[in-house]
Amino acid sequence: MKVKAGEEPEARPRLKEINRRQLLLRPVDVEGLVAEEHPVRGIWELAGQLDLSRFYEAIEAVEGGAGRSATDPRLLISLWIYAYSEGVSSAREIERLCGYHPAYQWLTGTELPRPLQ
Repeated sequence: MKVKAGEEPEARPRLKEINRRQLLLRPVDVEGLVAEEHPVRGIWELAGQLDLSRFYEAIEAVEGGAGRSATDPRLLISLWIYAYSEGVSSAREIERLCGYHPAYQWLTGTELPRPLQ
C-alpha cells in the first residue's frame, strides 16, 4: 500500500487472531451436562434394574488384585441402548460420541470406556 507524501496511511482494523491449536483446561459439571428429564437418565435407571449378574461374573479384575478395573456392564449396556435409541449402531461412532457429546459424556463420567475383560 503506497502512501503519497503528506497523506496518512489508511488504518487497518486490528483483529484478534483465532488459535485453534491451543489446549484448554476447564472444569466440567458432569451432572449438569444433561437435564434432569433427559432420556439418557431414564436409560441409566432402567439398566440399573436389570439382572446383570452374568456379566459381572465374567469380570476377572477383583478388588485388591493387580490390574486395571473393568468397565461396568451397566455402563456398556446403557451406552448401547442410548445409542440405538438415537439411531447409532456403530461401536466406533459410539466411542467418538463419548469424546464430545454431552449425553454420552454424562453416562461415562467423561471417561472413554473399555470393553469387558
